[in-house]
Amino acid sequence: MNDNKDLKEKYMTASKIKTSLALTSLGHFLNDGGFFLFPVVATIFSVEKGFSPILISLMYAIYYGSSSVFTTFISYRVDRSRRFAENISTGIILISIGLLGLAYSLTISPGYFLNAMTLISTLIIGLGTGYYHPLGAAVIQDNTPPNFLGKALGINGGMGSVGRAVYPLLFFEIAVTYHYSIALTMISTIGIVGGIAIYAGLKESLKGSKSKDKNEKGSTLKASITRGVAILAILTFARSLATQGIVSWIPFYLSYTEGLGIGLSLGIMMTVMYAIAIIGQPFFGILVDRFDKRYLLILTTIGTGIFTLGFVLTRGYLSIIMIVIFAFFNFSGFPLLMSLTRDYVPKTSSLSNSLVWGIASTGGTVLGPVIVGAYLFNSYVKLSATYEILASLIIIIGFFTFTLPKPSTKSKMPLFM
Repeated sequence: MNDNKDLKEKYMTASKIKTSLALTSLGHFLNDGGFFLFPVVATIFSVEKGFSPILISLMYAIYYGSSSVFTTFISYRVDRSRRFAENISTGIILISIGLLGLAYSLTISPGYFLNAMTLISTLIIGLGTGYYHPLGAAVIQDNTPPNFLGKALGINGGMGSVGRAVYPLLFFEIAVTYHYSIALTMISTIGIVGGIAIYAGLKESLKGSKSKDKNEKGSTLKASITRGVAILAILTFARSLATQGIVSWIPFYLSYTEGLGIGLSLGIMMTVMYAIAIIGQPFFGILVDRFDKRYLLILTTIGTGIFTLGFVLTRGYLSIIMIVIFAFFNFSGFPLLMSLTRDYVPKTSSLSNSLVWGIASTGGTVLGPVIVGAYLFNSYVKLSATYEILASLIIIIGFFTFTLPKPSTKSKMPLFM
């Protein structure tokens, strides 16, 4: 009788693990798909509605700034309420509502109302993207056995990378037949339906799960800031500022400088660029446990800078190869950053991760696109020169990474995140 009871409990536990993994992976797909589609949509507003670099910069500031600030707040709040299903679903639906607002904006004539509607929609999307990453990771960590945790996070993060790669191509495939606004509306509908499904399934799956007590206090901020975390956060901020200044304006560079315009060719290029991270993340994830993470971070940072220069200074197929290698290094840095953070503060990694990723990395993400937009002002012709400056800065930051202290402990890191 006891054997049957044990078997039933094991079956129920395995079922919960699979269900929570499947639903959080769907959430990662929808979140990253919408998050990385935004620069493409911003390019359309510049071409179709005549938005200047200054206005685009304001959109980026609102978008990344709201996400950066809100992700720390929501992580702190949900860590105590333990209402993961409701909040993950809310984030996905907010992204979808914001995209619907942008779809409507594309049907409005240029003017103050268009500008206001676009900025409000941008804010809603930014707030929505602040939910998933801290919450999805927490669900998996709370409901997955330690011996399967790395694989579970790998599967989950892989779906996020797939979302980044699929959305631009899907968007332009629909837009070719219909219109940009129709494409955004259809993608938004997918997000809303997916968000509702995540709420219904995840809430049921997490019933009775062995998560932390909601009254349990998290790690203090003071205990989370070690010398290693502080230096890593500063370097991460600078690195993120430069790299996101490049990534956010790549659709504009391809459209204006390379002459791709806004169409299927642009969608294919963006998909190829994002898809390489599906290979890059497991590659560097494997190296994390075999080599000094600091040297790997130096390699990826300097590699990002070198191949940015290669991308700007070449043309044709060689330029495409350069941008793919750039993406290989750039989008594979996250596992290294989080792994180093866990090494420096293994007992308070959740809050320390928030400092390095939520504040430093996303904070740099806020400023990078804005600085580039301010430099461009009302013309996109200076993008090549801007990229050369940012590439040089990234290479310099790579050498400063030698200042990171040697970790006192080693920790394994999932291949994807």
